[in-house]
Amino acid sequence: MISLVPAFGAHTTTTVMLRLEVPGHYDNNNRWQPGGYGKAFAIKATPVPLGDPDYGDFGKALKPDPTGERQPALIKIASVWKIPNNSLIEYGTELYKIIREGDYHAAGFWMAIGATDTTAKPITVADYPSDMTIMRGHKDILVSQVARERYSGK
Repeated sequence: MISLVPAFGAHTTTTVMLRLEVPGHYDNNNRWQPGGYGKAFAIKATPVPLGDPDYGDFGKALKPDPTGERQPALIKIASVWKIPNNSLIEYGTELYKIIREGDYHAAGFWMAIGATDTTAKPITVADYPSDMTIMRGHKDILVSQVARERYSGK
């Protein structure tokens, strides 16, 4: 398969913030510790608006549909980073929850579809586990290395 990694250049990508889901767990006293989302870190991605094919529009809308009145805005995101289901992408002023992920890592990239959340829930910030990894291309990278504070030079 042809590698498409060079297609993600400066003219097609932008910086988005990724928050990975940290699952809950039971502690030593057998009490449930709820999970949440880790600290956001920047990745390069190519976001493309994904409209509603029934109406031919993009963005959020109020429509009289049998499934509900509020229709979320959808976005398709291509990146060399794997963007797993249930993670959050911050792009512009919107927060998108990933609802589908596509595996194209044989070609050197990943695809995901995100939707805006129509319910207003606060984000519970949790620490990333020390052994949690994320794929970039064909390599697993520790999330703790990617999410650490960078030296700003100030």
